[in-house]
Amino acid sequence: MNRILFSLLALLAVPAIALGQIAQWAQAFRQTKGVAGAHSGICIYEPATGKYLYQYQDDKYFIPASNTKILTAFTALTLLGDSLAAFRYEAGKDTLFIQGTADPSFLHPVFIQQNAFTWLKAVNKPIALVPMPNDNMPFGPGWSWEDYETEYQPERNEWPMYGNVVTIYHRWKADSIAPSFFKQPIATKVDNTLTEATGGRAWHSNQFYVQYPARNNNTMQARVPFITGSLADLAARLADTLHRPVTVMDTRKLSTPVVFYSRPVDSILRYMMYESDDGMAEQMLMAASSRLLDTLSTPRVIDWMLSHSLKDLPEPPHWVDGSGLSRYNLVTPRDLVAVLHKLTATFPASRVYALFPTAGHGTLTNHYAGMEGAIYAKTGSFGNCFNLSGYLFTRKKRKLIFSVMVNNHNDKNTNIRIAVEQLLRKIYEQE
Repeated sequence: MNRILFSLLALLAVPAIALGQIAQWAQAFRQTKGVAGAHSGICIYEPATGKYLYQYQDDKYFIPASNTKILTAFTALTLLGDSLAAFRYEAGKDTLFIQGTADPSFLHPVFIQQNAFTWLKAVNKPIALVPMPNDNMPFGPGWSWEDYETEYQPERNEWPMYGNVVTIYHRWKADSIAPSFFKQPIATKVDNTLTEATGGRAWHSNQFYVQYPARNNNTMQARVPFITGSLADLAARLADTLHRPVTVMDTRKLSTPVVFYSRPVDSILRYMMYESDDGMAEQMLMAASSRLLDTLSTPRVIDWMLSHSLKDLPEPPHWVDGSGLSRYNLVTPRDLVAVLHKLTATFPASRVYALFPTAGHGTLTNHYAGMEGAIYAKTGSFGNCFNLSGYLFTRKKRKLIFSVMVNNHNDKNTNIRIAVEQLLRKIYEQE
């Protein structure tokens, strides 16, 4: 009897020791340079037992940055199904009427296979573009205006093309731009305060430029967002790439549209999560809105998710965009853990893990060496903010869901990232 009691007590003691170790490691993490003076929160949950192994300020709100893409991925999986709509169409007697559905992959250089483009190019009748109701502005609420010419902040619209960015090539005085639709004289300027060539765009127009030091002969390749403009501008871009006239039918509606699907949803979500592609995240949330509401409205699809699939989150998030570019977004570590738990409870776990970067890949490149397949996580960072949320499989085969958030630090993000890695590595190796 005593032996049985002793064994039971020993088993009960193991979690207590583990909890104490995690608390010690977390305390050491919170005292590291950079983290000590910041706003930090930690939530570590074990789904097998339904218990939180560690909680520190996990009910407080943080700016999630690209951890917002976890909410976007859950929304896309919930509302879009397996395949993404490239566009809707209706074949009239003499005209093919088409309508955008926010697919971010159309002519995107990452996606070589372009079924939608091939199909449209083979159409043997005039094409007319029908507007999709769109409540969104090109930029999201709280986005930084000064990032208008940076690759990660392209405009949002109903039919993205080329990822809504151009590529500027420079070598010495030989400058070019792709796609050819934007071919025009590129403004050039010698600036000897620079150490290498840079490319950009004027604030109010699609006038692109290159600046370079006089003695610099390095090759430069810059991806710069273009102004998407009106429906007529979109029609002109489509006409240029399809090599046929595309007109605009402002007042027409599609009565019995057929959906043309472009590619698996997961292929886009995987790239979005691995590369933390902001433009792709924005468009996927709009695509979900198109599917649900027949309208492109980020606020409305967010409201729907928060009142339906995500209505039981521990703390109601303040969620305003798909990418996390906005500092208006606020979410708690415990919320992110809850969404991560919902993902693997709702969809096949192998499907979910395939979307998240693992050690040495995507945004975890050069980190978590030796832990490939043991960690699947999404980073989220601004200049004074670093977060990491995801799944951790320990050496002892315990599955944990975690969120570590550090806001308002005054250190390099690299240092915070390393401190987070050291914390998670200890848990991985010891638990």
